[in-house]
Amino acid sequence: MDDALVDAFLHQVIIGGRVNGTFTSKAYDDIVKELVEKFDMEINKDKSKPAAKKWMTTPIPNCSMMAQLWAKDRAKGDHAEIAKEKHARYATLTTIDEIDNLISQNEVSLENFEAEDDQR
Repeated sequence: MDDALVDAFLHQVIIGGRVNGTFTSKAYDDIVKELVEKFDMEINKDKSKPAAKKWMTTPIPNCSMMAQLWAKDRAKGDHAEIAKEKHARYATLTTIDEIDNLISQNEVSLENFEAEDDQR
């Protein structure tokens, strides 16, 4: 059933049921209809509310720290870039001046940098 739910959400993304990162009410209704047809069962939000209410009031330990670890990176601003873009930019660095510029901006560090010959 989990696979069917994920497939239904992905289908809604493909057909435009997700606008600005949020699913529309019609998308949710279509997902419910698809699951009802597929599994021949009744889905009623009144039945799910008592179970969901428990989780609305239950504190989750370290929630903010976990969000920092696993939340999607939402880089914003003129100079913002995601890790993939930053990695690609670092891979193209060829001159010492470019590397010195990154060090001066505290974007990279050469701390604990040892050449292989130094390790014995």
